[in-house]
Amino acid sequence: MSTQLKWSPLRRLDERLGIHKGPGIYLIGVMDPALANSGADEDYYGKDYPKSFSARYAGMSMSLKYGVASRLRSHALGKGNQQVRDAITSVRL
Repeated sequence: MSTQLKWSPLRRLDERLGIHKGPGIYLIGVMDPALANSGADEDYYGKDYPKSFSARYAGMSMSLKYGVASRLRSHALGKGNQQVRDAITSVRL
């Protein structure tokens, strides 16, 4: 028996409203129509995975109080992981 992943709708990294405040995993990446997958990876990613999304970083938070929302806020402010900071800077230019 496999468990299907449930993906939240995509949001810009600087959006704050509606972001999950508990523990979980998150992806930071870019949208690029040229990267659209054919749907062949649905068994792996889940059927609601965005078709034109290219993940550049995967993170997680185990915090029960602030969780994913806090980690994403830190990334948006340029704190934490240097690779994420560099990737965000290159996309914003």
